Amino acid sequence: MNTPTSRSPRFARILLLASFAVCAACSSGSQDPTGGGGSTGSGGTGAAGTTGVAGTTGGAGTTGVAGTTGSAGTTGAAGTTGAAGTVGVAGTTGAAGTTGAAGTTGAAGTSATAGRGGTTGSAGRGGTTGAAGTTGGAGTTGAGGASSGTFTLTSPLWVNMAGCAANMSASCATLPTEITRSGAGSSPELHWTNPPANTKSFAVVLQDLSGGSTHWVIWNVAATATGLPAAIDRTTATPANPAGSQQTGKDTAPATKNGYIGPGAPCNVYEFMVYALNVAPFTPTSTTDPAMIRTQLNGLNASMLLGTAALRGRTNMTCSN
Repeated sequence: MNTPTSRSPRFARILLLASFAVCAACSSGSQDPTGGGGSTGSGGTGAAGTTGVAGTTGGAGTTGVAGTTGSAGTTGAAGTTGAAGTVGVAGTTGAAGTTGAAGTTGAAGTSATAGRGGTTGSAGRGGTTGAAGTTGGAGTTGAGGASSGTFTLTSPLWVNMAGCAANMSASCATLPTEITRSGAGSSPELHWTNPPANTKSFAVVLQDLSGGSTHWVIWNVAATATGLPAAIDRTTATPANPAGSQQTGKDTAPATKNGYIGPGAPCNVYEFMVYALNVAPFTPTSTTDPAMIRTQLNGLNASMLLGTAALRGRTNMTCSN
């Protein structure tokens, strides 16, 4: 008889498997109380016991009915907006007040003007002394005659001599060298007094009485002027002083042809003459021909040429007459 230790390995494996089967059957039976236990096989090598029927799984619980959702609350009706207030009618603007008529300014009182003495006629013209102004009644002085006194032309450089004439040069004062072509050739300072009433402008002419030529003319000198300044600009036809005046000369040099050209012929008598004109502005036919302008001035009628005044002298030379 073989001892356990002497059994074959195969036998041992069978025995081990049988033990596992018995344990599995016991375990399965204890887990499911409803299943029947397996039959133990007879003998040591019996067939494996039958596995009991698995227990029935209980049915799933019934899901309760979902609760009913309450209906939504009713939204109250929107409030009614009140009608807009009525805008009041704008007030009517009162009519503008009427501006009173401007007061009438009383007529200005008449100032009594003293009558002026009559004007003595210019020398050489046989001027008639004007009648004295008649004094008006009740404070109004009558219009006077022309300004009193003789219209006179002078210079601070030499004196006008009585009897000086083209054929009497020895009776003439000698002209200063500075205003002749022997010197600087600048125009002289001149003054006039007692111009006729209603004078609106002046013109001045320099002429050679002995030779009959015209050297220089300046015109449209203002009525308010009382003379000419020394050394008037020779380079322009419209010098700045006297303002507004115009001039021309007989010089042919381009730089000085528009201005003063002084005396130069030996022993000749020269004359500066001022014309008082009732014209402003005076517009000569030619503005570049001094002889033509002198002729036009001398040809003006008495209503336009109110008077003249002259100043004579001769060049600084020894003369026989």
